[in-house]
Amino acid sequence: MEEGPRMYCDRRMGDERWSLHRPKDYQMRIPDSVLASVCFLHSHGDCLDDSVVGTGFFVEVVGRYKTHKYLVTAKHVLYGKDDRDQKEERLLWARVRNVGDEAVRHVALNGEWLFGEDKDGHAIDAAAMVLVDDPSLGTGVLVPACFVTDEVTEKYIIGHGDELSIV
Repeated sequence: MEEGPRMYCDRRMGDERWSLHRPKDYQMRIPDSVLASVCFLHSHGDCLDDSVVGTGFFVEVVGRYKTHKYLVTAKHVLYGKDDRDQKEERLLWARVRNVGDEAVRHVALNGEWLFGEDKDGHAIDAAAMVLVDDPSLGTGVLVPACFVTDEVTEKYIIGHGDELSIV
């Protein structure tokens, strides 16, 4: 009996992604899409190298009726390392690529930042901004299935010394 084409299952991102062919980066431990989901954050609109204040990454969350896209970074990036008592976030710019070319674009991040708490109500060093989906931006996205949560840690028995890919 003759075999037909085999489907390829990529499990590198914490979920299963099926395709007819292996991705071109299938031998890499971290897919290229992870690299495309990361951006540099700048404190000046000209986005010169000396104005880099941190990095962020794009996350896509599929809701019941709509898909939401977020930019996530560390909360301390918003305030600056020398301004610990500052109450207002500084304006940041993200350096991202355009779709289909190598051109870089600087996007002002002037939306509202959201902050989280842990299960005990303590502030965590993370901030997220809801983004308007712009198809011209050449960004990849991470999905929540690739995040290490308490549930994932328990299910897969992740502990000290275990190797994880961290963006």
